[in-house]
Amino acid sequence: VTDPENYSGGGTNFVEPLRTVSERVNGLVREGKFRLPEIVMVTDGEASIPNVSELHDLKLNVVQVGEYGLVEDLAKLAEASGGVNIDATTDRRNN
Repeated sequence: VTDPENYSGGGTNFVEPLRTVSERVNGLVREGKFRLPEIVMVTDGEASIPNVSELHDLKLNVVQVGEYGLVEDLAKLAEASGGVNIDATTDRRNN
């Protein structure tokens, strides 16, 4: 995907997309189409981070990538939801 409208250069807002996907997936759970849904998010960590309650009991797994180090709040959100955080960052600020 190379549409420049999808890449603002940082500060991605994940609150609304995660809220929307959790509502849709939970609807599918109520219909019996999913049993134990999980969300996987890959990010450079520069993001607006929602409250765990906005995930509506969905498990969030986060893979943090990029050159600017781990975002602890994002790791805590994943863990609070019952998911995992994978630190695949390469913090180059101190090199």
